Amino acid sequence: MRRIVVTVVASAAGALGLVACRPATVQLAFAPRPGAVYRFAVHVQSKSTTRLSGQPPRTRTDDVQLEAVDTVLSTTGSGSRLRVDVSRRSTAVASYLVRLDRQASLVGIDTVNGEPAAQLSNDLGGLELQYLLPAAVGAPANRSLQSGDRWRLEEPFAVPNVAPTRLLERGRLDRFGVLHGRRVAVTTTAGTLDVAPLPQASGTGQVGLRGREHTTTSVTRDVLDGSIERSTAVTNGLFDIILVSTTGPNGAPLVTGQLTLEVRSTTSRLD
Repeated sequence: MRRIVVTVVASAAGALGLVACRPATVQLAFAPRPGAVYRFAVHVQSKSTTRLSGQPPRTRTDDVQLEAVDTVLSTTGSGSRLRVDVSRRSTAVASYLVRLDRQASLVGIDTVNGEPAAQLSNDLGGLELQYLLPAAVGAPANRSLQSGDRWRLEEPFAVPNVAPTRLLERGRLDRFGVLHGRRVAVTTTAGTLDVAPLPQASGTGQVGLRGREHTTTSVTRDVLDGSIERSTAVTNGLFDIILVSTTGPNGAPLVTGQLTLEVRSTTSRLD
């Protein structure tokens, strides 16, 4: 069953080792140079509990450490195209060609392992691309910001096999600093995503998820090009498991169970 998560980041100034610098106003646009390479260590811990009618609850826990190498193929005034190569213990797992906009939001997935990506494959044993692409979520507002500024965003959010939805997000630029010799900005966000399955033809017996997930984030970005330095993530979701093409007594899709999900991820730049 596909997991739908939004990467979240939580960090403190002491943990980051930030050095204070004078306040400034910046626009945190993601504008990497073509050929730039970013290497990340990714640690993901997840726990899901499935409760189906007439069956005892089933709980699954995962603790996965990966490395993601993001190579910038091209950058234009509207966004960038990247290759994301994922490995586990030096063994290749998957390779994606993706498109991000200037706010580092995920616009599209072109290929997975060289094949057209009609839908995001589950090559990582339940992990979604959002785990591996920290720039794809928690994007700052598309305007100049100074320390303490807040924003509210409502934007389309595309998830494979899920009806079109919108991400509601509130954010704040917490502070500026210097990390590993690079000037950075730390932002925090809190977001909500409602999920519903795509409509299916009658008689398909398609199983889907319907519910809501909440995400809180804190991301440390390089002020120069908007790339990620460090991030951590926490997402909590509660979903009904439904038979999309089968209706209950009130005409609504038939609920057959419930899924609760908690995901914590930490991403650190390696270079």
